[in-house]
Amino acid sequence: MPAGPNATRRFPASGFNTSGIAIDGLSVKTTWDASARGRIGYLLSPTVLGYVTGGAAWLHYDVTSACPGLCALPIFALGPFIISNSATRTGWTVGGGFEALLWSRWFARGEYRYADFGTESFTTVRTGTLGLITSVVDNFDVKVRTHTFKFGLAYKFTD
Repeated sequence: MPAGPNATRRFPASGFNTSGIAIDGLSVKTTWDASARGRIGYLLSPTVLGYVTGGAAWLHYDVTSACPGLCALPIFALGPFIISNSATRTGWTVGGGFEALLWSRWFARGEYRYADFGTESFTTVRTGTLGLITSVVDNFDVKVRTHTFKFGLAYKFTD
C-alpha cells in the first residue's frame, strides 16, 4: 500500500461476482497517521548520528466500495452504489535514520519506517430492488502495512 496521507490504492474485490462479471471497485485511502516512538542513536562520526526508532503507531483509513453502471442495470438493480467504511487501527512501527551536520548550522535528516496495523474485516451488502438478485454480500479483509521515507533539511538558529 502506498504510504503517506491520502494514499490510495484501487484493486478489484475478489468476492463480488454477479453473472460472472466482477463489477465492484474497491479503494483504500489513508487519512492520517501518528506514532509515539523512542530513539536510540550512535555517533558514527563527529558530524553524523545514526539511530534506530520504534514504538506504537495509529492509522485512520477509509474503504470505499463503488459499483459502476452494471449495478444499475434492470437485471441487477443493486444498491447502494457506493458503500463507505472507515477504521482507526493501532499497530507498531520500527525504523532507522540519520542526522548529519552539513555546514555551520545546516543539518540533513533521513528516516525510513515500517508500520504494521494488522487486518480489519469489512462486509458490504447491496440489495436488489427490481432485478433477479435479492442481495449480494461481499466480505473482505484489509491488511495495512506502510513504508515511510522522510528526508529534510534543518537550520539551527542558535547554538
